[in-house]
Amino acid sequence: MGWLNSRALLGGALVLATAGAQAQSLPDFTTVVEKNAPAVVHVEAKTTGAHKKAKGGPAGQDDQEELLRRFFGMPGAPVQPPEQTSLGSGFIISADGYILTNDHVVDDADEVKIRLQDRRTFTARVVGKDPQYDIALLKVDASALPAVTIGDSRSVKRGQ
Repeated sequence: MGWLNSRALLGGALVLATAGAQAQSLPDFTTVVEKNAPAVVHVEAKTTGAHKKAKGGPAGQDDQEELLRRFFGMPGAPVQPPEQTSLGSGFIISADGYILTNDHVVDDADEVKIRLQDRRTFTARVVGKDPQYDIALLKVDASALPAVTIGDSRSVKRGQ
C-alpha cells in the first residue's frame, strides 16, 4: 500500500513537471493583455420590442390577431414581446469613442450600454453594422479613451 501511494505521488509529480514544461513552451501574452485590457469593454444591449411595432409588429402577431378574430369573434389582444438583454464584449478602436463589437449582440437593440474596465458606463449608439460579417460599430460620447492599436494584416506572417 505504501508503494502504491509513493507511485501515485510520483506519477502526480511527473504530470506536474510535464505540465510545467508545456506551459513554458506556450507563447506569453501577458504584455498584449496588459497593453490592451483597458480598451476591452462590456456591451449590454436591451431590446424592448418597440422598434418591431414600428415595422408592423413581431413576426406572427398579425396571424395571431386574425386567428382570434376568425375563431372567437374577438379582436386579438396585442402581444407584447418580453424585454431581452444581450451581453457581449467589444474593444475601443479610437480615443474619441468608436467601439467594435458583434452585430448579433446589438441587433435590433433599443438601448446599448458600454462599461469600461474602470467601471465607467456610457450609452452607445450603433453607427454601422454588417450582419454578414457579424460586426457592428458603436459610438459613445467620450474622449481620451484607451484604444487598441490595430495592426496591418498585410504585414502578418503565417503562424503569428
